[in-house]
Amino acid sequence: MNNINIMPKFIKNLGELPEIQCFPEQLNQVFLNLIVNSSQAISENRQDNDGVIVIRTWRDTYHVCCEIAENGPGIPKAIRSRIFEPFFTTKAHGKGTGLGLSISYDIIVNRHYRELFVECPPSGGSVFTIWIPMNLTNDKDQNQPP
Repeated sequence: MNNINIMPKFIKNLGELPEIQCFPEQLNQVFLNLIVNSSQAISENRQDNDGVIVIRTWRDTYHVCCEIAENGPGIPKAIRSRIFEPFFTTKAHGKGTGLGLSISYDIIVNRHYRELFVECPPSGGSVFTIWIPMNLTNDKDQNQPP
């Protein structure tokens, strides 16, 4: 891989969100992990300066939602089911611990009773979507997105 540092363009589409019961420091860690991973995916795999990270937030009746999308190479389907496993990484030795997405998954699923989704559109890139219930309960079924 090339050591070109491409600074991605950030596009924010932030909807009006209510205050919610959550662990803000932990959610900040999730957002940081996803943005850093997105930036690294773009930097390590693009030869131009057209890297873009889109951050979008919205709400529905029961959830606040955040989507972080980038136009890097995407995640190969063969490994997509493993990306939230502790210590799994696609980065070169010494470039990552394989803990960022695992920690993010734990924060969203086990502490906020929700799931962290990833999609890779055919056009490329990766899209991570987080749904946080506005009223946290220990009943995961009650926290499902529509």
